[in-house]
Amino acid sequence: MNRFFNDDFSGGIDENIFNNNKTTGEFFHNVEITKDKKLKGVAGCDFLSSDYPSLGAIEKYISEVFFFNDYVFVIAGDEMLYLSDTGWQYVENEHGGVVLDGNNKDSIYTVEIYNSHAIVSSNVTNAIKIVVKDDGTPYAMTAGLPTPTGEPTYPAGNQNYLYYFVYKRSYKSEGRNFIDVSPFIELSATNCLLGSKLLENLPSINTDNSGAVDKAYDSASISMEIFRTVNNGTVPYYIGEVTNGATTFTDDVLDSDLALNKAFYYLDLKNSYQFEKPPVTGVCCQSQNCMWWLNDDKRSIRQSIVGDIDSMPSEFTHPFDEEINMIMGFQGFLIAFGLTKIYRVQGVIDSSGSGFISHEVISDGIGLYCSKSVVRTATKFYFGGQDGFYVSDGYKLEKIPQGNKTIKDAYEDFTNNATKRQHLRGAYNQKDNKVYWSVMQNSVNDLLYVYDENFDAFTTIGYNNFGASCLHVLNNRLLRADHRGFVFIHDQEEIDVWNIDEQSNPSSWGKVPLIPHYRTSANFYDASDVNKWGTKVTVEAKQDTSIDMVITSIDDNDPKGKKLTPIVYTGKISWGENISWGEKSVHWNYSPKFIATRRFKSGGIRFKHKQLDFTLEPSFLYLSDPTVADSLGSVFEVSGEKYVQIDGVGYHPTTQDWLTGYVEINEALYPIDRIVGEKIYFIDSENAVQPVANVTFGIKGYPTNRKFNLSSYVVTYDLLNDQGGHYNG
Repeated sequence: MNRFFNDDFSGGIDENIFNNNKTTGEFFHNVEITKDKKLKGVAGCDFLSSDYPSLGAIEKYISEVFFFNDYVFVIAGDEMLYLSDTGWQYVENEHGGVVLDGNNKDSIYTVEIYNSHAIVSSNVTNAIKIVVKDDGTPYAMTAGLPTPTGEPTYPAGNQNYLYYFVYKRSYKSEGRNFIDVSPFIELSATNCLLGSKLLENLPSINTDNSGAVDKAYDSASISMEIFRTVNNGTVPYYIGEVTNGATTFTDDVLDSDLALNKAFYYLDLKNSYQFEKPPVTGVCCQSQNCMWWLNDDKRSIRQSIVGDIDSMPSEFTHPFDEEINMIMGFQGFLIAFGLTKIYRVQGVIDSSGSGFISHEVISDGIGLYCSKSVVRTATKFYFGGQDGFYVSDGYKLEKIPQGNKTIKDAYEDFTNNATKRQHLRGAYNQKDNKVYWSVMQNSVNDLLYVYDENFDAFTTIGYNNFGASCLHVLNNRLLRADHRGFVFIHDQEEIDVWNIDEQSNPSSWGKVPLIPHYRTSANFYDASDVNKWGTKVTVEAKQDTSIDMVITSIDDNDPKGKKLTPIVYTGKISWGENISWGEKSVHWNYSPKFIATRRFKSGGIRFKHKQLDFTLEPSFLYLSDPTVADSLGSVFEVSGEKYVQIDGVGYHPTTQDWLTGYVEINEALYPIDRIVGEKIYFIDSENAVQPVANVTFGIKGYPTNRKFNLSSYVVTYDLLNDQGGHYNG
């Protein structure tokens, strides 16, 4: 990997700012590293569908988001929905009830796309298969078919037959025909009638939804097939079928005609292995043209029949010496994750029952600590261990470098209880070589940690009321679902993010900026034990938008640092900017680079180590102008709450489009509680403002449409000796 060195970025500093063990102070928030080793603000976001931004009036917490057959699917509570041209639609299912009975926001799902199916399983209920019918409608069905129960009866005679009964389900997905077959039951019909005979008390699958062990099925797609041998024979052949629910069948097939019919499904399998349903564990994956499931004992895995999604002979089982909490297909074999070991599983049992399954230990002592943190790429996979993130190629294991504070001190915090570990989610963007992990700092997933493979660097993404309950990368863009029922898509064309207000319609929302924050390491500039004389820093940045940048200089052990004079550049304008036309310094849609120099302040010129902190400077916006008619405001108080609102129609931008902190009323600042439309609610703890008309007011905060694009910074300094003169080393 190409590590990111300061001499690539800052004009001669040779300390590695990402792997510098001499400091724990560096971080990159809402900032990403470009492939040409510059820094820029991360992509903003929009709704996945601006026409249908929310799931509507259902359980809002989105636990899973995935893409299958041109649709984006989400799981919210015990419901599954997909986004169509006419909005979010419920996925239909075969038993008329909810798709995922008993599931909630804490359920753990796995989703595997395989052979024209999306297989969805959870740790609560039986797995389901999502198929797409001929009319393009997604449809859910319970994976696998249950074993027939009961014992059919037959009329007495002098013949000896073997009867076999199996359920069959026929369906289509993406225009392809599929057949499910259940395990069979065998009936030894000793002393049975010769000729036409009536079989009675045939079994049937549950077709209601009354809470039986087997979920209800769609009787229209299921039939029971019946096979029989000749008198005293051993090879069964098809004799007919009945619709599910029928209790009788007339067998009038002659022995002489029997061999003309199709043979029994199970004849190709050794020892008549049964086509059993998948276990109820919620963990599955695809590998080597099979589906694999974690058994209910969680100490063994089970392979499906080759080419069959949900027929799982119990004999196709492979054990481990510890509980397994996740499995994953990877490069032609399977990876099994235990809490203390990682295993590489090789081999497969073929359709005849021949073959073997074995495993090798990749790591002994390091296992998977966060079950949904696993992220797979083309050549490696990542996961969250007990003390940090790890990466493996399937043969060896390495811990991701965690030398900066961005991840080193935080990992323990967001994995310190079972709920946080359970909700840590991952995704991978192949185009940008970035691994995303959504973590829970408080009660919901409210921050993204991004690992940049190009530079071994961690950055973070987040803002006020940020949510990321689950992630998915679609066409190299990040899909982010949250705990309030919204699905967002991140794109470089977007600069800002939606200011979420659950109390109002999304159509009335404004956007707010993502505030970038970048802090360098504590660089020692050639000699760690020698004082330096530093006078200034020179910054080069690309001017995509107007900029209000502030740099804080932090020397040695100074906990706060000293703010330098802000860098303000408003040379580029766009629609909505309040400018005086005709100014020579103003350019329409012009994006030059600019160079600005700021001098270090008194007390920050002599140092051993120096850090620089870059972020945006809050701006002030007057919402009223005494020189403009009808532009003054009024203060109101309703039910103990105070707000200020403009009286007339004077010029003012939409206040929702600011990430605001304070409102200024008659030259005094008050914290803003919230903004509803053009009403700015503020906190007046000392009751200093009374309802009054004709006040001037404004807001202090961060306007939208501000891009952070830092090309380089250079610190000008000289080395000093103990007496303050030039240093001769």
